[in-house]
This record gives sequence, structure tokens and C-alpha cells, in this order.
Amino acid sequence: MKELIKFDFQKIISQKSIYFVALLLIALFFVTTSPNSVSKEVNYTPYEGKVTEEKVELVESDLGPISEMAGERTAGEMADDYGVYRSFMHERAVAEAVDNRVQELERRDTTGAVMERNMLESLKLNTFFYHGGPDQTVDFVNTFGFIIAGALILLGLFNVYSNEYATGVDQYIFSSKRGRKQIIYAKLAASFIYTFLVVCAWVAFDVIYYLIKLGSSGWQSPIQFIFKYGNSPYDFTMIEYFAVQVGTHLIGALGFAALVLFISSLCSKPIVSFLVSGVIFGLPVVWMSILRLETNWFIDLSFTNIMKVEELFLTFHVYDIVGLHILKPIFLVGMSMIFTIVFIYVTYYYVRYREV
Repeated sequence: MKELIKFDFQKIISQKSIYFVALLLIALFFVTTSPNSVSKEVNYTPYEGKVTEEKVELVESDLGPISEMAGERTAGEMADDYGVYRSFMHERAVAEAVDNRVQELERRDTTGAVMERNMLESLKLNTFFYHGGPDQTVDFVNTFGFIIAGALILLGLFNVYSNEYATGVDQYIFSSKRGRKQIIYAKLAASFIYTFLVVCAWVAFDVIYYLIKLGSSGWQSPIQFIFKYGNSPYDFTMIEYFAVQVGTHLIGALGFAALVLFISSLCSKPIVSFLVSGVIFGLPVVWMSILRLETNWFIDLSFTNIMKVEELFLTFHVYDIVGLHILKPIFLVGMSMIFTIVFIYVTYYYVRYREV
């Protein structure tokens, strides 16, 4: 079995198109990333820590529009200080908005309102740290991370079965039903190992790049201080959320891999498998990011949405399933895992008993 897995894995990673597209996407990332992004941690250091009334007054006196130090600073220093001041005031506004939302929810007694209020009350929004590195590391998942993973999974796996059909090799490797079972296991295992390594590769690139460029400060900050997540009710620090984010993305990536294998098993021509899988992956991206249309069940349950992750955690949302209120991330990730198991089973069953 190990030799079969190794053989199928080598077939996957020997495809030159994988490396060409990976380099192309990385080049696109560098082209679209600001070359002047540098750590501003030194500007934040005097004001970092727990937020108190004294610290608010200190920020106002040192950095505010009527600061006594304004005349002593260069234009560049004033711009940096304004960035710190704006970040500080934005985070105080987020904390105030959460308090207002809690007060609003106290006037409601529905199950969803009680759940959201309890989650918001558990948030700890009384700190201030520079978190440029975590911001960008987290955002990479929502932008380039899921695109890189989706593209490489598609290119690596779309022809796992369909290429065997197109070349007629299936008549030999699937001629024995006993041997067929081992070959199916090997192809599935090799495909999922490849998917796991793809995710590990882009996560490593993401973490190392922003660690070097923007530093490691701020991972203890709450995710609500990332601009997109200001309305999120989830009590995660940025490091906790990044771990959850990568885990959720991996579940979605494995699900997409299972879907691509299923489509490949049905298609006798590799190009058909590639196009169908590509459309299924790309449609939610076009729907949400380009056309900016309202989401629906198909989009929510897509593996693309699970791999992108952010839509699951941006706001409070529950699904009412026969009276049981389930948080959006739990429900969608759970359904994703069920769909993955179904695609694996159906692929296994179809290929094992397929006539050659």
C-alpha cells in the first residue's frame, strides 16, 4: 500500500503546471502587495497594554489633533502618530459599539438575542497593541490563501481518474477488483496528503513573510480590532482565530479535493473534469467578490466559502434546525465534513464497481 501511495503521490506532484501556477500566484501577490509596508510597532509601544482613563488622556495629549507636541514633529512623524491615534480611537469605537449592542439585545428575549448577548459580554476589548502582522496574516487566508489552495488542488487532482480513462490505463489497473480497492485507497490517500501539504506550504509562506515584514506583535489582541471583524461576536484573540481559520480552511480544502476526485471519477475526459471543478470553485468567488450578490444556501455551503473562512465569523448568525439553534461556523463546517465523507464514499463505490 505504501508503494502505491508513493507512486500516486509522485504522479500528482510531477505535474509542471502546479509549479508554474504556484509561481504565477506568488508573483501576483508580490505585485499587488504594497512594497512600503513596514512595522510601526515602535510608534505604538508607549501606549500599549491595558486601556485606562489615564492612557486615553495620554493618547489625546500626545497624539490628538490638539496635541501639545504637534509643533515639535516632522510631517512623517505626525503621519505615524496619527496612524496610532486613529487605530486607538477606532478600537475604542468598536468597544463602545459592542456595549451599545449588548444594551440593545437586553431588550429582547429571543434565543438568538440571548446567545449573541452572552457572546458579546464575554469579549475583552480593553487592550491596545500594534497588530499589523496578525492583520495581514489573517487577511492572506481570505485573499490569496484560498485562491492558491483551490488552484493547486484543482490542477493536481482533476485528472487523477479521468486521465486513466482517457489513456485506457484503467483497463489494466482496475482489471482486478481486489487490486482495485487498494488502488482507490492509494489515490485517495495520495490526494489528501497532497492537499494537506499545499495548505501547509501557503500557511508557512504567509506566517514567515509577515513575521519578517511586520513583526510578531499583537497576536494577543481580539479579532474585533481587525477592521473586517468589528461586528464579530466570537471571543478569539488573533492567534486563536488564525488557528481556527487554518483548521477551517483545511477542512474546506479536503472537501474540495474530495469533490474534484468525485468529478474526475465521473469524467472520461480530463478537460471536462477541470472545467466542471473550476466552475464549481470559482462561482462563489464571482458571486460574492465580483458581482457582490447576496449569499444563499448554495454559496454558504460551498467548499469555496469554507476555504475562504471569513464569511463564517464576520457577524452573528444562527441556523434554526428543528428548534435547535446552531452557530453558523459550526453548522457549515459540520455540513462540509458530511459532504466530504459522502463524496469520498460515492467516489470509492463508483470506481470500485465501474465497468472497464
